[in-house]
Amino acid sequence: MRVRDPIASGGGEGAPEVTAVIPAHNRAEALMRAVRSVLDQRGVPVTCVVVDDGSTIDLSGVRALLEQTAGEHVFVCQSQQGVAAARNRGVCVATTPWIAFLDSDDYWEPDKLAIQLDYHRHHPEYLVSQTAESWWRDGRPVPQPNIYRPGAGDLFGACLRRCCLSASSVMMARDFYLAQGGFDERYPVCEDYELWLRLAVAQEIGWIEKPLTVKHAGHPDQLSKAIPAMDRFRLHALLELWRNHETRRSLIAAEIHRKAALLAKGARKRGLADSLYRDCQRWTDLTEARALTELESLRRRVEGHMHEPLTS
Repeated sequence: MRVRDPIASGGGEGAPEVTAVIPAHNRAEALMRAVRSVLDQRGVPVTCVVVDDGSTIDLSGVRALLEQTAGEHVFVCQSQQGVAAARNRGVCVATTPWIAFLDSDDYWEPDKLAIQLDYHRHHPEYLVSQTAESWWRDGRPVPQPNIYRPGAGDLFGACLRRCCLSASSVMMARDFYLAQGGFDERYPVCEDYELWLRLAVAQEIGWIEKPLTVKHAGHPDQLSKAIPAMDRFRLHALLELWRNHETRRSLIAAEIHRKAALLAKGARKRGLADSLYRDCQRWTDLTEARALTELESLRRRVEGHMHEPLTS
């Protein structure tokens, strides 16, 4: 696959090289902070695109800020379709060679984009990079665990286990993002895990050690708190990845077995049936030819279960 060189394909002198894409649903105060952190970036012109994903509160203050700030900033409204669709919409609006995502409850340090663009100029082999982060939970600073500071290189194995890229710290070439198909809009959660797997199997990931992204967690409206057993979505992503990537199947199958075992244990704890997850475990022990024969039926069962309420 050939991807246009995003460094060579930048705009003219003074034209933005990067677009910040911020998906938003309510959170007006946090969103304003995130947008200001984009507009206050030093040393690099940037376009800010906010996609209002069906907010039920007034975000006109954010829209007014973008309209009053010099540059081609955009505020887009859509019916609520989820964060994956909102990010995809923002990338479609963007015209710059680089894109950077920012969640509405996070924000950037003032030199984040300048340092990250400079990193890519000096490391053109990377089409994707992320930065270290400063973490805050429930209003208090917490250290970023080492497992979420993976360094640069082949991160596929790390991405199988956990979501070790952070959307708010990632920058990538827009053409590469589009070539990979963007976020999968079937996923209300774990859409980042699913995309990072597809990126990491195709491309090594760059790393900037300096914490340039400030990440906030602990909000009561976080989707991770509202949707239980999120490994259901990761399991589905892994089954599709196994189907599409022959060279990594043994690694993927091992993680399918591990996640299915965790889901089966959780189902039993809730007094729910665990037969689907036990079937997934058994599937990983099949020969590759037999596994291919049974994959589609199993994948469809898992996909159907992703959207079922978990009640005992």
